[in-house]
Amino acid sequence: MAQYEQVYHVLMNNNDVKQMLSSINADDKNTLDEQITIAQIPAPPFSEHERADYIKKCLEELGLLDVRKDEEGNVYGRRKGAGNGPHCSFQRILIVSFQKIQIQQCQKKTAFTMVPVLPMMQEA
Repeated sequence: MAQYEQVYHVLMNNNDVKQMLSSINADDKNTLDEQITIAQIPAPPFSEHERADYIKKCLEELGLLDVRKDEEGNVYGRRKGAGNGPHCSFQRILIVSFQKIQIQQCQKKTAFTMVPVLPMMQEA
């Protein structure tokens, strides 16, 4: 565990990392708005294609390379780095609700966002 803590402290004291985290924090409102938009797109299990299409469009607009969606609805894109280091992959699970009834409205409240939770339907 000490090894991970050491790496954490090295990263948190790196000026590039500090600048990146500051940029992320400054964009918090846009990030939350985008998360709400994504959560409101229907995505019941095995029917996530509408949400995946939205994510694919966003990645293309951001200029990622080789953006594609597989038959399962997973979306992939590539951002070329500046160096010759190892590749890094980020994943996002698109399932948010378990019914075809979808979130119609998320309510922003002071320090958190209220998202209606839908009960999981059980097949008879």
